[in-house]
Amino acid sequence: MPAISFSKNQTIYQADQPLTHLYLIVKGKVKASFPGGELLLIKGDIIGICEAGSAITLMTYTALEDTAAVSYSFSGIDSFVTLFQGAPDLSSLFAISAFRQLHLLLDAYDIMEYKCSGLYRGCTDDYTLYASICERNSIKPRILPALGKLSPYYAEEAPEGWLGSYYEGLRNIFISGASAAFSKEADAVIGLIAKAAADAIRVLESFKVMYDYEAFVCQVYMNEDLLDYFDMYTSLYFKTGANSPDSDVLYKEIKRIIQFMESTHCADRELTAVRISDFANRISTLKHTARTVAQTPEENAAAATASLAGSLETILEYSGADSDTTAAFRKLIADYRNLSDKGLTDDTTRKLRSNISKLYYELYRLVFENSLAGTPLPAPVKMFLYFGYVDEELAGSENTAYLYQLAETMAFLPGTGVYTFYDWLIAIYNGEKEPSRNEFDQDYNEYIHHQKVTGKLSAAEEKKMLSDRYGRVAYELQNMFPLVNKMTFGRISTFCPVFSSHNVLKSLASCHVSPASITEALVKIRTLDYGAFFRETIYSNEAAGVPKEFIHIECLPDFILMPNIGTRGVMWQEIEGKKRTTASRMMLSIFELEDLYSTIVRLTGEYRWEMCKRIQGPRWNDISDRSLTSEYFDYIQFYRKNHDLSADAKEKVKTSLQKAKNSFKEMFVRDYIVWLLFEGTGSPRLNKVARSILFTYCPFSAQTRETLKTNPIFRELMDHYQLKQGQRLHHLDNLEQRIRNSGSPIPDEIKNERTYTEG
Repeated sequence: MPAISFSKNQTIYQADQPLTHLYLIVKGKVKASFPGGELLLIKGDIIGICEAGSAITLMTYTALEDTAAVSYSFSGIDSFVTLFQGAPDLSSLFAISAFRQLHLLLDAYDIMEYKCSGLYRGCTDDYTLYASICERNSIKPRILPALGKLSPYYAEEAPEGWLGSYYEGLRNIFISGASAAFSKEADAVIGLIAKAAADAIRVLESFKVMYDYEAFVCQVYMNEDLLDYFDMYTSLYFKTGANSPDSDVLYKEIKRIIQFMESTHCADRELTAVRISDFANRISTLKHTARTVAQTPEENAAAATASLAGSLETILEYSGADSDTTAAFRKLIADYRNLSDKGLTDDTTRKLRSNISKLYYELYRLVFENSLAGTPLPAPVKMFLYFGYVDEELAGSENTAYLYQLAETMAFLPGTGVYTFYDWLIAIYNGEKEPSRNEFDQDYNEYIHHQKVTGKLSAAEEKKMLSDRYGRVAYELQNMFPLVNKMTFGRISTFCPVFSSHNVLKSLASCHVSPASITEALVKIRTLDYGAFFRETIYSNEAAGVPKEFIHIECLPDFILMPNIGTRGVMWQEIEGKKRTTASRMMLSIFELEDLYSTIVRLTGEYRWEMCKRIQGPRWNDISDRSLTSEYFDYIQFYRKNHDLSADAKEKVKTSLQKAKNSFKEMFVRDYIVWLLFEGTGSPRLNKVARSILFTYCPFSAQTRETLKTNPIFRELMDHYQLKQGQRLHHLDNLEQRIRNSGSPIPDEIKNERTYTEG
């Protein structure tokens, strides 16, 4: 079949045009653009395959260079039957392209979803900063009407998280030679392509929702009426004066707004250009010019980069690795640095990332071991341990400067429960913390004992290993570090542990996770779900006349910051060892691209589920022993027969369960997120049954209950809660009276239990 030619910049399909032909690219490149993003189609790709389930095109296809393509008439999925008859190789080409495009589309979706999830927090933080500067300068802050209409982004119809790996796996299967077997089953291939097309349409619809959300946020930052952040910040900049102590902060914020508006697909380009030009013209007359302000961080970046020249060599020398290891790692980093697209999932790039990972973890072990000598660490070594940094060119000059400044000021703060991964290893080495469980749920002591039971260790070797300080660290490095580092990064198929600028999707300063930011999130969560981290234990005080009393103790989690730029938190274990009043372990990236508060809310939901399962043991889903997990399990398992749910509510449960991949735990976590983010702020989203379970086992604090008590949907739940609360308080009254009668003071544990009961 002869090829059709498209000249450079020619539009092949405009969005919303009838889809009459599919085109197999045999030469050239084509851009497929849609609201919120674009895909690059190359030789072997099929133009229009993503819209095979639709009568019209949903993307605009434009030739990026002179392009040749083979045309195939198309009138719907049934066209594939005729198309593939006698051409099995063609069916494989179409399938591989469909899977590749879906994988790229889902990767782009993940990035935009992370971006959208952080926009609301960014908007509120920007107003907080603006108001604080106004207060410092005795200026009345302006009110921004659009901000009151903005709510957190919540993806109600998000594609399943496993789809990306699913389509990548299908593509790998077809590429690996399985297409020969599939070619005999044309209907199976057509079915896979049809599903891919249906999923593509769903993802593109989700993109439209995110595009509209980001477009509204753009209006908050810059609009024709000047009721926006850009005008508020620029006006404040000129009001306070260029020599004000706040001028640098204001200018950097203005520059960030400009960068956001110039980088987003959703902004009005013409309006943005005019507003930026007006600001530049006004500022050019000031002594403290934009050029001076703008160059300061760049000059700092250049100075830091110069001082860190040859970082990789410094790290390799410090590690003391053998010459073969250092030479291999040096070569791998050079190859990775030179990749034009580090996010490719082809075999060559995947193997390169895998080889880097193997040597990276070996070098990390060696560097940590040498750091125990107590001598001052060179700056590149600190950056390697904290952030996974290895090379100034790979990181980029601006990022290198920021990492350098951050590493020089970082210090472990005892009592916060927040550890960089390096500080966490130090705590294990010093015996302050136990190593984490491995993927088989074995802690270090259990693992060593198992080795002895299976004959791999003698009794003497077991005793020696249990007291081996570095052996405990090695266990953590081998079992927890590689797995959790990849999990917190989020995009598993493109994970590489070394710090690279292509993973920096927003400024490092805005996504750096600090003890203060984690504490702020925990305070916010505990203000709503006051009992989130309390655990029941037995208290005994014979001297005060308390032989046995169940009380609640708060055990805040330990947060371990993994050395990467990531998008996902991991609730790794709910207790340490066997003791229930020990801290849980939650893992985050040290640079979190997703909204930190939402991430910690999710981790708290996972913790509540896992902790209840731990306490209940084998009876965690036995409804005769009522608990959070057993009641929720019963609710989901039998929702179809539940008379308290309407037909519409049952359909929503069914849809939610499908999205949660039939995981009851994931269903609960999603409901818990809604419970805190929406129900706790007076915006009902849950059905009656789910709300009742969460109110029973995750009750709101007294302050929140007071706010919600006028809402009729909570009235019956509050009456029942207050009845149980009154009974408990009556018991504590009697207990305290007995203690007073014995002549003893009220123990702090009993006082704290009263405070807990009151919420």
